[in-house]
Amino acid sequence: MKRITIILTLIILLLFVCCSFESDRIDLSDDSFYAFYMGETPSNAPPASTDGYIFDHADCTNGASLTWDNNTWSATVNGLTTTRTKCTLYFALDNHTNLVIARLAGNADPTSTALIDNGTDASGCTNTLAYDDFGNLRFVGANPCNYVTFNGETAGWRIIGIIDNRVKLIRNEFIGSYSWDTSASEVNGGGGINQWGESGSYTGADLMKLLNPGFNTNLAEDSSGNQISGTYVNNSLYWNGQSGNCYNKYNNAYTTCDFTSTGLSSEAKSMIASTTWHLGSQGSNDYTASGLGTSKKFYEYERSSNTGKICTSGSFCDDKVARTTEWEGYIGLMSPSDYGYAVGGSVRNTCLSKSLRNYNTDNCVSNDWLHKGTYEWMMSPHADSTYARDVFYVDNTGHVYSPTVGYAYASRPALNLISGVKVSSGNGSSNNPYVLSLN
Repeated sequence: MKRITIILTLIILLLFVCCSFESDRIDLSDDSFYAFYMGETPSNAPPASTDGYIFDHADCTNGASLTWDNNTWSATVNGLTTTRTKCTLYFALDNHTNLVIARLAGNADPTSTALIDNGTDASGCTNTLAYDDFGNLRFVGANPCNYVTFNGETAGWRIIGIIDNRVKLIRNEFIGSYSWDTSASEVNGGGGINQWGESGSYTGADLMKLLNPGFNTNLAEDSSGNQISGTYVNNSLYWNGQSGNCYNKYNNAYTTCDFTSTGLSSEAKSMIASTTWHLGSQGSNDYTASGLGTSKKFYEYERSSNTGKICTSGSFCDDKVARTTEWEGYIGLMSPSDYGYAVGGSVRNTCLSKSLRNYNTDNCVSNDWLHKGTYEWMMSPHADSTYARDVFYVDNTGHVYSPTVGYAYASRPALNLISGVKVSSGNGSSNNPYVLSLN
């Protein structure tokens, strides 16, 4: 991304005291003057503190120096010992990732879900965004310009948006097809448990253990629930970039898996924030009914106190695990609301008004970049009066449904960036993706 700078030149005449300026003026003596430049274009004022610029550095003549205070948005010149001392201050566009995205929205109303259209890139992606009903800014449409180079994977990730004040990414391609969870045959019929994170003595879902750190010594279990000595499975393999075994079927069945070329690098892990993920369910609400399964409703369900288990007995509801509605961790999956709010185009309003169960109609799918044309796991549990082993997924046609977690479906890691991550170059197209760095 081309760096844009503002050059502010202060020529200080007959001045032997410190000076400071605010965002809209400079207070100097009567025999001083100043000039401002945006690139080579003169300006009559320095940048305001809210204009999206940061102070870069300053050069002063005659041995003077300048310090900058971001809190007061002012400068202090020290060491003035002679006349005609000149200080040049350099301001650059702040390239923290969240601000790069926010600038694309311009002055759009964050209380409106209307499309923000900044045109089409030469590569064919569109600079289209929209706010959701809760003020989160999201990339929307069939192919928005939200490609990212992350984890050494050029254009291998995409930006979902700024969600809960964090920049959220999702991998563009799947890392494989694995069980969300599985279990011994006598637990929920061998189909697994729809609890993502730790709860009491339960250490969490199998897919969570595959993606996140801390499970290096996770032993495999057989169909009766007995640990298999010396055999490890879903033991932080993706997080550590290793190969091993991954669960992929009912009754604790597993297969070999390899993440040596797709797992996370040390640099990538240093950019990932440990954050609170929302695991609320739709509770007893019928999400297929009119008005109860919209993107807005799912966002509220995810942040509700509704747990993923409302059944109390039966062969598919006999685990003893208490469900939680939050999880603190690094790597998760997209949520139903992420998928629903990613729709763009002329059908946006129509699709936002319908249940995600019916997103395979009215061209919702063809205008939603998060749909990949296959069966893909989501993070949210589905509460059912009979089953305690269901979570939401999006199927190959684009509608959101709730299968048993023991099936092997496609998985795409999602994550939130720490606040210090910057865009060092790129415009978000697949040919010139945003390149993320901590420098």
